[in-house]
Amino acid sequence: IRPALDVPRVRLLAPRAFGVGQRSARGPFWRAAAVGFLSFAVFGYFLSLAPGYFAASLGISSLPAVGMLAGLALAASAAVQLAGRGAPSRHRTAGSSPSAMKRAAWPVRAGLGLLGVGTLGAGLAASAGNGPVLVAGICAAGLGQGIAFRTVFDRLVDSVAPERHAQAVSAVYVVTYLGSAVPVIGLGALAGVVGLSAASAVFTAACAAAAGALAVIAGRGKTPPVRDGGEA
Repeated sequence: IRPALDVPRVRLLAPRAFGVGQRSARGPFWRAAAVGFLSFAVFGYFLSLAPGYFAASLGISSLPAVGMLAGLALAASAAVQLAGRGAPSRHRTAGSSPSAMKRAAWPVRAGLGLLGVGTLGAGLAASAGNGPVLVAGICAAGLGQGIAFRTVFDRLVDSVAPERHAQAVSAVYVVTYLGSAVPVIGLGALAGVVGLSAASAVFTAACAAAAGALAVIAGRGKTPPVRDGGEA
């Protein structure tokens, strides 16, 4: 006996594989992933071990003040990204000439420079007990992260065909969220051996050096045009 109506077979939903799918988009993907990993490592530090360390260095006992120190970098990052919303992306219309490529690369390099200088400055200010410089360093790191991450993220999206956007974005955020966890776990392990002050100095210096290295290489390469069919 057959049913009066044909019912289509139900297919189980399964997550799609991570990746960008296009060879030409792998450069933008790895740049976005590297910037995301580093910047969220810095954010993970500011949100985990740093608040208590900063409070002890500055003699702060107010919990709301400690919370404000923890959230400054994120607030600065959100503010600069919201301020740049709706502005034309330079890299989308810059072209492929060497001079145009340099103009398109400067937001990434400037953002990473701010991130590195701010992170290192915050670490040095905390060790010296200098509150104003500490706040300025945290804000600079947040502003730099917002500029750099938004730029490389936009470049990735522009380089991937629309049907690949979800896969590419998901893959970037997997790497990014690993950055907010793995380095901080390592920092905690190091702090258990050498103390929080020394571990923080090593961590902030390493993040600043990594930001400087990425500033040299992350702005290179052009965004390939997106073609129909998912291949560039």
